[in-house]
Amino acid sequence: MICNKKIEMDKNGDACQSLHIDREAWQLCENCKSCSNCEFSLYDSLEYPCCNCNVHGTENNPFPSFEPRGFCTFCGRPLTEEAWDKLEKRLGV
Repeated sequence: MICNKKIEMDKNGDACQSLHIDREAWQLCENCKSCSNCEFSLYDSLEYPCCNCNVHGTENNPFPSFEPRGFCTFCGRPLTEEAWDKLEKRLGV
């Protein structure tokens, strides 16, 4: 479960519910690490840094030049800390 409610105690000792997002539960989709979600997607694939990036990566260095931007354009998953913060703010977490 990605988003669930936790029962916590407030300052007065009363039980209250708070929303919690489990970031680890929202797995990356096959498109999360793709050129369309990269900061450098506006570059020509022959320009730096794209020319050095193997979009499929290698075992030791997957996506060496991949710089995620915001949210995945396919599944909507936050890809950066700033995007997670925006999502939590929208949900009131």
